Amino acid sequence: MTGTRRARIGYYVAQSGAVLIAAGGVGDQFVDRYLPAHESFLGVRRGDLPASSEALFVAVLHGLGASLVAAGLACSVLLYLMRSTGRRWVGGVVAAIALLSDGVNAVLMWRVQSPFFVAPLAWVVFVVGGLLVCNVPDWGFARERVGGGGPAEPSAAADRGACSVSEARSSPSPRGC
Repeated sequence: MTGTRRARIGYYVAQSGAVLIAAGGVGDQFVDRYLPAHESFLGVRRGDLPASSEALFVAVLHGLGASLVAAGLACSVLLYLMRSTGRRWVGGVVAAIALLSDGVNAVLMWRVQSPFFVAPLAWVVFVVGGLLVCNVPDWGFARERVGGGGPAEPSAAADRGACSVSEARSSPSPRGC
């Protein structure tokens, strides 16, 4: 498998994980009451608890869900930035976001004996595993661009007759050079 193909596959696996993190957050928005897993962990039936505790639980879960949507979107945008600019260090930020959002979510779900902890854990594995696959080789990414934009190849600017920022400021020409 070529390095470019490996980078592309890893990128799409990581992007899939990011989208699934956001989708899990959207799914949390549809929980409107205690689930059977919550009742078994608490050791009570739903009717035995005050309604205010259920309302509090649902509000906290909806807040978590909104945070997961934001984390999934951030991961997706940052993965695109990493791939388009060649800044591989952005992958570390993506991994940190995934681990701190859905990774912690999975651990806490496991601690309260929810059988669904496997899903957020899998999404984190997708993101981190995809990053490892696409960042191990050095190929398949654009070269890092100085200043956040411009051509990927340094010599391409010279071929077009472009000038440096200091030359542009000192030039009387309307074009800057």
